[in-house]
Amino acid sequence: MTLRVVNSGTGYEYLLRSVATNDGPTDAPSLSKYYDAKGTPPGRWLGSGLAGLNTENVVQGGEVTESQMAALYGEGLHPDADMKMSEGQKIKDVQLGRPFAHFTNDVPVLVALRDAERRHRQTTGTLMSKQERAELVQDIGREFFIEEHGVEPQSGREIVNWVNGLKDNVRQSVSGFDLTFSPAKSVSVAWALSDEETARRIEALHHQAVQEAMEWAEDNALFTRVGKQGREQVKTKGFVASEFKHYDTRAGDPDLHSHVLVSNKVQTEDGRWLSIDGYTLMKYHQSISHRYDSILNTLLSNQMGYTFTACDHGANKEPTWEIDGISESLMESFSKRRRDAQPVYKRLVEEFVAARGATPNSVEVGRLWQQAILETRDAKREPESLSELRAGWKAEVAARDTGAEELAAINQLAANSDGDERPLFDAEAHLSGLIDDVLATVTRRRSYFRTSHVATAAGGKLQGYRFDSLSERDLIHATVVEAIVRDKAIALNDFDVLELPEALKNTAGKARDTRADSELYTTQDILDTEDKALGALNEPMAAFAPSAAIDKALDEHENQAGFRLNAGQESMARYLLTCGTLAATGVGPAGTGKTASMRLVANVWANEGRNVIGLAPSAQAAEVLSEDLGFDAFTIDKLTYTWRGNHPTKPGHSLKDLPVSINAGDMIIVDEAGMASTPNIGSLLEIAEEAGAVVRFIGDHKQLGAVENGGLFGAMVNAAGRTDNQLSEVVRFGGDSKQSATSLRLREGDSSTFDFYAERGWVNGGARSDMLDNAAADYLADTSSGKTSLLIAATNRDVAELNETIRAHYIAVGVVDTTVEAPLSRGEKAGVGDTILARKNQTFYDDETATSTRINNGTLLTVTGIAEGGSITARNNTTGEELCLPADYVRDNVQLGYAATVHRAQGSTVDCTRAVIDHHVDRAGLYVALTRGKIANHIYAVTEHQLDELAEEGHYHYQGIDHAPSTRDVFNKAISRDNSPKAAREVIADVVDEQTSPDRMMGLWLMGKDEATNDFIDAYLPDWIDTLPGDLARKIETSNDGVEPIRHGWAKLIDAGIDPRTVMDAATRDIDNAHDPARLIRYRLDEQLRLRDTGKRHQLPPVSGQTDIELDTWLRTHNPYDRAETTRLTGQEGNLNRLNQSVLAEHARFARSKVESLTWQEASITTRLYEDKNAAVNEVQANFQQVRLDAARIHAYEQAMADHSAALREEEAARADIEHQRLLAEDYTRPVAERAYDHDADGYGTYQQRIDHAHTRLEQAQQRRSLAQQAIEETGANLPEAGLWDEICYRADDTEEWDKRLNAAAQHDNDHTQRLQQHLDTIRREKMDFADRADIATRLRAEEIPHDVADHAGYIADEVNLLAAQRTYELRRLGIDEPAQETIRDMVAETIAAAYEPDNTDYDKPDTSYNEAEEEPPAPETTAEADNTDNSQDEDAGELHEGAQASLDFIASLGLDDAPHITTTHSNNHDNEEQTPTDELEEEQGLEL
Repeated sequence: MTLRVVNSGTGYEYLLRSVATNDGPTDAPSLSKYYDAKGTPPGRWLGSGLAGLNTENVVQGGEVTESQMAALYGEGLHPDADMKMSEGQKIKDVQLGRPFAHFTNDVPVLVALRDAERRHRQTTGTLMSKQERAELVQDIGREFFIEEHGVEPQSGREIVNWVNGLKDNVRQSVSGFDLTFSPAKSVSVAWALSDEETARRIEALHHQAVQEAMEWAEDNALFTRVGKQGREQVKTKGFVASEFKHYDTRAGDPDLHSHVLVSNKVQTEDGRWLSIDGYTLMKYHQSISHRYDSILNTLLSNQMGYTFTACDHGANKEPTWEIDGISESLMESFSKRRRDAQPVYKRLVEEFVAARGATPNSVEVGRLWQQAILETRDAKREPESLSELRAGWKAEVAARDTGAEELAAINQLAANSDGDERPLFDAEAHLSGLIDDVLATVTRRRSYFRTSHVATAAGGKLQGYRFDSLSERDLIHATVVEAIVRDKAIALNDFDVLELPEALKNTAGKARDTRADSELYTTQDILDTEDKALGALNEPMAAFAPSAAIDKALDEHENQAGFRLNAGQESMARYLLTCGTLAATGVGPAGTGKTASMRLVANVWANEGRNVIGLAPSAQAAEVLSEDLGFDAFTIDKLTYTWRGNHPTKPGHSLKDLPVSINAGDMIIVDEAGMASTPNIGSLLEIAEEAGAVVRFIGDHKQLGAVENGGLFGAMVNAAGRTDNQLSEVVRFGGDSKQSATSLRLREGDSSTFDFYAERGWVNGGARSDMLDNAAADYLADTSSGKTSLLIAATNRDVAELNETIRAHYIAVGVVDTTVEAPLSRGEKAGVGDTILARKNQTFYDDETATSTRINNGTLLTVTGIAEGGSITARNNTTGEELCLPADYVRDNVQLGYAATVHRAQGSTVDCTRAVIDHHVDRAGLYVALTRGKIANHIYAVTEHQLDELAEEGHYHYQGIDHAPSTRDVFNKAISRDNSPKAAREVIADVVDEQTSPDRMMGLWLMGKDEATNDFIDAYLPDWIDTLPGDLARKIETSNDGVEPIRHGWAKLIDAGIDPRTVMDAATRDIDNAHDPARLIRYRLDEQLRLRDTGKRHQLPPVSGQTDIELDTWLRTHNPYDRAETTRLTGQEGNLNRLNQSVLAEHARFARSKVESLTWQEASITTRLYEDKNAAVNEVQANFQQVRLDAARIHAYEQAMADHSAALREEEAARADIEHQRLLAEDYTRPVAERAYDHDADGYGTYQQRIDHAHTRLEQAQQRRSLAQQAIEETGANLPEAGLWDEICYRADDTEEWDKRLNAAAQHDNDHTQRLQQHLDTIRREKMDFADRADIATRLRAEEIPHDVADHAGYIADEVNLLAAQRTYELRRLGIDEPAQETIRDMVAETIAAAYEPDNTDYDKPDTSYNEAEEEPPAPETTAEADNTDNSQDEDAGELHEGAQASLDFIASLGLDDAPHITTTHSNNHDNEEQTPTDELEEEQGLEL
């Protein structure tokens, strides 16, 4: 769905020209049989607001007539104005609120025509018809034509054309909005090629989807505004609209679509007719569009059986859904006419510029496009009916090679409903995942979002499901949006700094100036990530480099490179190496040499024996970083993808699963950190914290930001608030100091930098085709002269055209050989010699050689060979490496690489830059484009209006002529568009600024004043009317304007400070015979005002018994016009003295030094917390383990000794047995008579066996003894004294005693940790106080505070609000929920008081009131009386200077101190508290073990 503005006059007529007869008269033939009639069907009324018109002629579904459109859309009158006025009603009776203004720009002939139309209306009581208006133009315009041209017109048509040309120069009122609903291309193709009945059904469902979408828009996107400056937004009774169905594009392609022309007239609940809040409607137009698409797809699926398939558009882009079975080529064939018209339009613009010497204005652009369309279409064709159009489209398809099959397939589409890839929605199975998917889509691109963003994303996601009914789909949509906004999102602006009276709040309890869809949300994950990142800047890490090492590296760099780093580079490097925090930022604007600082940081860190891991947003940037640093560098996603659990086989959040080893003390350097997304920054910090490493983010937050959810790097830079980490000396341009200074001003958005580029002759302007041709020619001249050059364009279309132009030149001169060409993505081709660009990271594997080749997105290559199948060999332009790219990769992911987009150009450095810029470029893109060239940076500004190819002629009607922009206009528009992403936390500060802005305060005050004035008039005017004679009261009530003239007179008197009741006697005297008593009274009231006027204005009504005291008090307190009231509140007249800047500077310096001192204390205590964690428990456990180990060794030693003795005994027994058996064996060998023993018959063999067995036993015993001896030696070393063995073994077995000791140690650790944590909390709070004091002093010093009493005090109030909001969120981040406004207010008071008075503090002398905790003397005991005395003395001593008191009194009057006053001791709040000094903490001993 597209949305365009339509202006009053005859702009609506484009919708009538094709009705019924296709450019024929709109009143013939019968409109009811439009299918066979020559044209489109008539318009039908649409919208809930029709009921407010109170006529039977304009109802839902009723036919729209030309006279009705002329009245409603042409003049802002009731659609039946013609009929009503012919019946005698006056013009006021047919007005819908205020009629459209008729602007003339004081052109004499237009003024005369306007006056003549008014006279006609007053005389005849009717509106002019088209014919009467044409005759009037000829009659009146003739004289003016002759006067202008000096000749007689050749015809009446010449006069009309001349007058119409003058009218085109004048912008008329907005009469309505054209919401054009077009289905997916496949739906139009199916409708165009199906049978008649199927086409009718598709058309009916299209109309139903339009109606459903418009009903949703009425409920969610339709508002009007009331009150002064339209500050208050209110609901209406609905649209007054008409729907016109069209069947083809202006180029003649099939395109079923509806123009819903919404009238700008809407009715409020109280019956007033006002204008639509177009801004809100425009904001919701994507949500309305997605709703229409989703509803239509559901209807086509459920009622006709069509299936849909997703069409992918690349990473991070949502798919579109087309009818399955309709080929891409068929859909493309019905879009060719518009594509064919584009080169014709380009030629016509070139001819126009050649003839006129200027680019066409907005109206001429539309006419040239229309002419291009007509040149590619048969302009003389006869009017065609829908049936004839459809027959022609079918004939076109039948003529295609596969036409017959395609036509047959169209008729079978609905029969394949079972093949729909979209699942039928099941709440239990799909709802939770859908909610998460929608939320992920919303937060992927932004850190904060609105409800409309959620509704749009939900509408898109719902197209991926089928539903049983529309009601179910609507319920799911509402459920998803509500679940996200209510349960998943965190509101960022659900508070109001101002305490408003109830009269200025709406029924929801919010301020009445709150707009629909103004609520900003984020998620807890995003807030946690941002808090983690901001906290990491101050989170101490014991990892930094010694100054000596840095000095040595600086000297080595100077010796090797021949020059020393400049002061900024050295300062940034030192900061990144010595800050000692988990995270730190470094800012390097374009060309300031941040690479040199990074290289020094990396070298110093590596020389200290630690690892450096380089990371960059893209693979190409990682390659460059790796070369710059001399260390391996990777993409950020390479680490975070796995860490976040996205890897299919790894669970995530595990250091061992990362592809890179990261250990304690390592440094992660993130280059181009401004392009890092918020989730990636959060993940890197988690990785670093887990590993004990540090992260250094280096980049420029004012160059191009993250493609996804970003802005966090910028928030970190702003939060750090440092200058020693930011480079400011541009070195890229050599000695060109003017260009260096200009680039830095350009970075800050200074539009006067245009003059520098213009004076250098680097600015060119003209039509797009000329700029592209000139830029390409100059680029070729650069390269041919030996310079490196970069050709940049804002859009991919322009890049493609530049690529083709450069390629054509290289083909012509023989550099590129087109004998064999390979097809690339985007329809391009490449031959040998062409420069090509890879657009996807991919690794190719060669199975035959078992090797792999890696190519990165952004790699430039030169084609060296093309195979028959389309695969190519190419040489890497950077490394010279030869690569082979498969045909499918080349076809899908390779394009010509001569020109680049701004995003791809970031990080490049060349001799010359040629940048073609247009309305697509923003400040960051312009800054990047104009800082790539070392020698020159040229601008080629497209001074041509953006072409809206789908706009109808009526969309240009009476919009006024917007002349083509100049080169300066194009430059200024780009530099004024700051689209840098913001972190959610930064939005909070913006919200506070917006809520307390003078503009808002003025609007709310005027709104409240109107409310009070109307309340006063409503309370007392009716009583005065009742006192008039009856006939006078009736005359007033029945007059055209009623009591409005009198109300207006009362309001003017009240505004001047005059009570209207005091002059009503004089105003109502002797008016009995007045024809219009109300106007007479009004005249007399004006006379009384003239007589009594004192010059006062913007006064409030008198206080009375009917006054809303709360509102009145607020208005009198906040009256921005009442100088006397401000003087009374502040007690001052005239101007306040300027704050003492030197005092503020000293305050800021001292506070910052305290912050640094406290940061080191914080680091020390944090380290103690880490080191002492479970220290006593660990010691007890270690002792227990030692006792158990000693007992085990004693037992082992004793066992070894026992084993040794047993083995010895076994040895002795074996030897004895051997000896005994040997004796028996010897005895057996003797004669029987000589034997000493009796033996068995086989005795000898038995004895020998016994001997062998005894020998085996002996050997085994010897082995056991040897092992026992070894065990004795091992276990006997360092054994405790033998007298302690029994006690040790007893203690080892006494687990109950050890449990008691462990519990006691745990309690000790807990108490010790608590004391440390309390001390750390005290330090952090004190550090926060001093940081706030430094911020306060810096802000008061940096800003030009107005001298004027009211403005001065108001400024201070704004500062209090902003600083308090920041402190509140900082406290919440630390888990503390307490009001901060009172504390900040007191700090501001002290700072102002000091800066108003001479400050005698010697900041160079040690100040004992701010001594660190370890140096504090014990706090003396004081009695209550002493405390009271001290407090009173403090109060006397702290009396404020009258100027400071004036500001603070004014702050008090703003309602900032409604909360109970909290006495704060500020910087020395720890002096009277009992705390354990740091040295005492260090001397604490663990439990006696």
